[in-house]
Amino acid sequence: MESERTTIIGNDGREIFVYSNGDRFYADEVRALLAGAEERLKQPLKVDDLDELRARIDRLRAERETWPGC
Repeated sequence: MESERTTIIGNDGREIFVYSNGDRFYADEVRALLAGAEERLKQPLKVDDLDELRARIDRLRAERETWPGC
């Protein structure tokens, strides 16, 4: 459930989002994070073959067994 949000201007002139639960965040930083997340969602997944990925994970796990201290 989302908290209610109000916007205030800080002493430095930057917008600050203030949520009903008391959290405060600089608005420009929140917008930058959201823009980055939206851009990441637009990018295609890099895995074409799940069987190949599973085999690679299995190889890495097997290698890890030989590492000292594991």
